[in-house]
Amino acid sequence: MAEGEEAPSVGEVMEQISSTAGASAKHDAILYQMRGLFIGYAGLEYLNRVIQQADLDFKDAIPVFHERAEAFYTSLGRYNSALLILDQKNIKRIRMMPRPRRYLERIVLDMIQSASDDETGRPSPVMNKDWRRLLKTTTKQEESWEIAAEKEYERIQDVLYYEYKIEPDPIVVAAWFGFNLNLARAYKAAYDSFRILMQDVNRMFGYEHFRISRSDYGKHLEDLKYENIRGDQSTSIDEKAILQLIVYAAWNNLEINEPIAITFEGKETTVTLQEVFELAGIVDCFGWLKEFHKVKIERQWEKHHNVFKAILTEVRGPLRERFQRQIELAQQVKALKVTLTPLEKYSCAFQIVKGYSWMSGMLPSEISLEPYDFDLKPSNESSNVSFLSGLHGSGKTTLLSAMAALSVLKYKQVVLNVLAENTNAMTLAFLPQFEIPDKKRANPTFQVIKELGIKPEGFPVLILDIVKSLDELNGQSLTTYDRVIRVEDYENFSLDIDLVVDELGMISRKFGYSTPCGIVTVRNLGRKGTGYDYELQNAVSVLNSFLKWRVSHKSLPFRLQIDEAAEAGTSQAYTVENISMKQRLEEAIRTTRRGNFAMDIATQLTGEISPTVRNETANNFWKNLRETGERRRSPLDVLLDSLSLEEGLINSIKMLNKDPQFRGSHLMFWHEMEEMELNLIQPMPPPFMVQVSEMNILDVYKAYLKSHPEVENFILKDKPGIWLDLSSKNVTRTKKRR
Repeated sequence: MAEGEEAPSVGEVMEQISSTAGASAKHDAILYQMRGLFIGYAGLEYLNRVIQQADLDFKDAIPVFHERAEAFYTSLGRYNSALLILDQKNIKRIRMMPRPRRYLERIVLDMIQSASDDETGRPSPVMNKDWRRLLKTTTKQEESWEIAAEKEYERIQDVLYYEYKIEPDPIVVAAWFGFNLNLARAYKAAYDSFRILMQDVNRMFGYEHFRISRSDYGKHLEDLKYENIRGDQSTSIDEKAILQLIVYAAWNNLEINEPIAITFEGKETTVTLQEVFELAGIVDCFGWLKEFHKVKIERQWEKHHNVFKAILTEVRGPLRERFQRQIELAQQVKALKVTLTPLEKYSCAFQIVKGYSWMSGMLPSEISLEPYDFDLKPSNESSNVSFLSGLHGSGKTTLLSAMAALSVLKYKQVVLNVLAENTNAMTLAFLPQFEIPDKKRANPTFQVIKELGIKPEGFPVLILDIVKSLDELNGQSLTTYDRVIRVEDYENFSLDIDLVVDELGMISRKFGYSTPCGIVTVRNLGRKGTGYDYELQNAVSVLNSFLKWRVSHKSLPFRLQIDEAAEAGTSQAYTVENISMKQRLEEAIRTTRRGNFAMDIATQLTGEISPTVRNETANNFWKNLRETGERRRSPLDVLLDSLSLEEGLINSIKMLNKDPQFRGSHLMFWHEMEEMELNLIQPMPPPFMVQVSEMNILDVYKAYLKSHPEVENFILKDKPGIWLDLSSKNVTRTKKRR
């Protein structure tokens, strides 16, 4: 047994393998069982208990599975009965009795008679309405079973004497029946049952082969390569080798009577798994007899064991190589082909993966997605909060932009971004997606929306620049959509949201909208240092102003967005700004239902987000979260613990989280709390312009004007004026309007 390895309880395995636990849990449980058969802590008894409690998802396979599972159970039971009958203490006791041979014959006949119903084809009580009658045994039935048992006893004697030249005394007959015939039947039934169970998972996921990876078997591959068999010392090496063969062959989906080409004694021939299992039963039988009954049978055992080992090596070799090759292939980073469904218009914020093959913890080579009608309209019956988490570049901003775009197009909402990321990507949203002149690869999202059939278009945008002095705007790329607000104290100002909505309404009409809708974003000027964070202070004041205003202005559709919110809602707040923002954030979340607005929160640091935020979330989206050794501080574990997922599904998520294919793709996880469903999705790039790598915002502005000479220049050349002055008690608004 491998160091530190212990067999889990059958209950733990069955908690996963039950079909009600989901496809991924069943896949994970079978992987666990395969690993146990390899390592050596899971023998026939353990496998039998698992098989007896397993359920299938495909009904057409259930009758055969139940029949083979029942055969496994009864054959293994008879094998164990033979072990008890032929126990040395029991045999010694019988030999001290008068006429021991006849007594032994009677015991063996009774043992064989218990199996005689296999040949008579007794109907199962549950298949007949008059089941009580079937429980009774008639004299005629008893006589027929005795006759059948005597015939089987004589047949075994003839086989032993004429084929193997062994004196067939009762102990030898009992060993042949109990160890040979029933062990061989148990092997065959175990293989059929395990193969059917594995294929049930393959059909659910659409696999050609059951999915495996080096992480499942990595530390055991060298042992397998050199046939170093470890594990429970009470299990014979031959039995462990057969159990490994069961895994190899079931993974290769071989029929039990399918010919397997081998080379034996220099000649090409074929053998079947059934023949291998039957030979294994004979070897086990002769092994017990030479050890505990007749030493001279050792020659028979040695001859059969040599043939068995040679055939097993020939059969197992190619199956093992194919199995291990698949493990190696699973580790190779291959190009993942992702196919999105074309759209006639921008109608979804993301597309969802068809099927659930990814729930095994590994991605298929090809993935197809279809549009999903994600409801962005606020509800007063459920939480309206979506939580997006992941490292930089994981797609959070793309998904936030997609939600903002669809909110404006479909629901005519006002999207208020109170805390933007430092790139200020939303300040590009008034531009439609376009191809950068002389840098066609600089904006790959343009090609994506072109292939999807999405029409590029700009959105109404109002950019709020909150400053104490205009000098703070030096070096910023300001546009005609910027509005400067001067304040005395970032922590303590009240913004007139009606004024903001009116200004957005003027911009909206220029974009063809009859009502105020679009994006309002507070520009991030990067004013953060030791002991101060003006961006966070601004966000607190704007959010506080909105929450007060919303109490009496619930009719206008609104959506709040907070990007990079780890500082905004930390569970352990270290500064006054953190504490204030945490309070406002939690207040906003509690207000979403009665305030009739939705809220999207994005962050890189999941573990630092307040439990109140996580617990009130209706939708969780995440990608590429770190997994550390300390579970309570591991961002991925903190998130998964809050979702109450099945253990098998958690393992699959963690496998994908480490998969280079997944990490390099645009796919994300999405968990919907109300339905308790987990899916893979890919955000749809918005129709408006997004941040371009290796280009600052001013360069993007200039590139657009260069490629669209008919468009009026929107870049401010002169120093901007004050749109709203909140620096004195008498709030004044500049007379000049843009």
